[in-house]
Amino acid sequence: MSPGNRPKVYQKIWAAAYADNKVECFEVRTMDAENKGPYIPYWHKQYPLGQTLADFLNIDFRSWNEHLDIIQFIVDTINAGDDDESQFLSLFNIATHWLRTCSLVAPMAAAVERLSLCYERGETLSADEVKRHMTYYQALQFRLKTVVRTVFDTDNTNSMTSRERYMEAWREDKTTYPELRFGQIQVQEVWINGIMTCLYDNALDYIGQDLMENGPQEFVTREVVVSEEPSDLVDFMLNRYLDSNLEFRTCKYCGRLFGAKRGSKGEYCDRKIAGSTKTCKQAGSLRLYEQRRMEEPAVKAYKKAYKTHNARIRYGLMTRAEFVKWSAKARLLRDQCLDGKLSLEEFQAWLDHDKL
Repeated sequence: MSPGNRPKVYQKIWAAAYADNKVECFEVRTMDAENKGPYIPYWHKQYPLGQTLADFLNIDFRSWNEHLDIIQFIVDTINAGDDDESQFLSLFNIATHWLRTCSLVAPMAAAVERLSLCYERGETLSADEVKRHMTYYQALQFRLKTVVRTVFDTDNTNSMTSRERYMEAWREDKTTYPELRFGQIQVQEVWINGIMTCLYDNALDYIGQDLMENGPQEFVTREVVVSEEPSDLVDFMLNRYLDSNLEFRTCKYCGRLFGAKRGSKGEYCDRKIAGSTKTCKQAGSLRLYEQRRMEEPAVKAYKKAYKTHNARIRYGLMTRAEFVKWSAKARLLRDQCLDGKLSLEEFQAWLDHDKL
């Protein structure tokens, strides 16, 4: 979608979410203008299971409170008779910013977009619904931090499942650990994997991305929660996390939380590294491989000999050309030793053959 444009909302707009044991998907939906189906995906994103909640815990709501002031100003301006399209574009840009920060706030983004529907029906606009959602999310963040620490904490060594821990905590504190209730559930054919652009997406989001980075797109049947209320999506996803016996770990590359199945060995998240096409998992695996490789006796022997021969250049005992020739041969034999084609003793003997 080019800058300066915004997609059209038809009749109604709402949020939806679905998940399996590996991924979670969030959508903002509107009606199908051509009546070819019950809805069209206005916006859609997929993440590894648990990442959305982990991202939500890091939101700084101070800047979002400023967004509320802007929304109220825009609403007052439109109600006063200034209904320029730029006002609705500003609302759309705020909703877009929220969704790019964390998909869990999809219902609040939908509430912002519903203002255009109210306008079309000739109603007086109000920011009350958006403010109500914001109040809920701000209180939710503190509560979820407690839930993650007590229910989904990876350092908890007892044998209880995540659901058993939640129920135990619920019996003690029903405010922090409420019953997980969610509204309308529908069994629908939905898509997972691949990259599917929607009306809401900015094409710039996909430049440089592997269009099949999550595997080929496929349509599957899933239980989907559909609602205008934030609590429905939150409780639905928490229930899915408990079903999957999820725990939250700190990524050893970026330091952020990510979801992993309890008992699994993952140490890195699947987020893209800023300025790179690699994920933390890919970069972390490479770093671990290089660390292990550096501990190989053949590599240690090569590094020691490399320093010794490099020093000979400074003392005038070896020319630069001779050193380049030697190092090329040494790397070749080192790699043969690592591949098992040359014994460590034979490699060490070659390194030592020209000792002074």
